[in-house]
Amino acid sequence: MSSVLLIAILGLTAIAFFLMRKGQKGKLPPGPTQLPFFGNALSIGKRPHAKFMEWAKIYGDIMTVRIFNKRIIMINDVNIARDAFNKLPLTGRAYVEPFEVYFKGVDDFPEEVARGVLGSEGQAWVEQRRFTLRHLRDFGFGKHQAMEEHIHEEVRSLLSWVRAQNGQPVGMWRRFAEATSNVLWRIIAGERIHQKQEETAIIESANR
Repeated sequence: MSSVLLIAILGLTAIAFFLMRKGQKGKLPPGPTQLPFFGNALSIGKRPHAKFMEWAKIYGDIMTVRIFNKRIIMINDVNIARDAFNKLPLTGRAYVEPFEVYFKGVDDFPEEVARGVLGSEGQAWVEQRRFTLRHLRDFGFGKHQAMEEHIHEEVRSLLSWVRAQNGQPVGMWRRFAEATSNVLWRIIAGERIHQKQEETAIIESANR
């Protein structure tokens, strides 16, 4: 009985693998071999970014990866990614439970407005992007290098702080929040928010 069950399982696995490979042929970018049911989940290991970089060298700038039942098209080139993110058909957003709960909880605005440029898709994304870029240009975005310089400054500051930790595990959410807030604060107030300042405590309180 056990041998019959084993043969049946192996047969179903082989059929599933064959159908999966047949369905992908000629339709999706290349990628690593996928196991039935698991996809590439068992191959990623503890350092997913390193494995993705390894696969990118083999399969190119655009590749297909599957994590269990979730198929992912990965873009490994910044220029291709920039071009893709400007195309309307590629504005679809993945379902992320915390985001969905948050957006549905905003009652003062229509959902397509509450989602903003990061959470919207389709025509709503086009309108949100146009609105955002128009107002960013009022602050000088695209006219000179001020904003880009602010971003680079915050990136350098963040990297310097990470190196100073000497490889020790650290919580990054606060540092990312500070870097992002500093870029916006430089636009609004013309100065940085330094660590331990009163403004930093206010931002942390607002994020809780």
